[in-house]
Amino acid sequence: MISVAIGLGLAVAYYAASLRFQLLLTKRSGALVPALTALGLVVRLTVFAVILFLLALFTELNILAVAIAFLGLFTVLQAVGMHRYVAKAKRGRSSESSGPEGGAVAG
Repeated sequence: MISVAIGLGLAVAYYAASLRFQLLLTKRSGALVPALTALGLVVRLTVFAVILFLLALFTELNILAVAIAFLGLFTVLQAVGMHRYVAKAKRGRSSESSGPEGGAVAG
């Protein structure tokens, strides 16, 4: 059971780190943002793999349970985050439109 709790804690920490990194990147504007986003993903995954490896070496935790708990919660957090982002974008877009789009103007 402690393995699952550690996996859940790692998922929350990983999600918070990815949000923080994305926030820092959105303050930048330029051609490097996509490359830095990909690099950030690789770095975070590498850190997670090192943490799993160290846990496997120095503890008797069930690493499979840690990994499955991590993946499950991180997937849910990402889905909720994307849903909120898309809903916010749709609300912003619908409030900007001032009338019907396209069509002929009667006159």
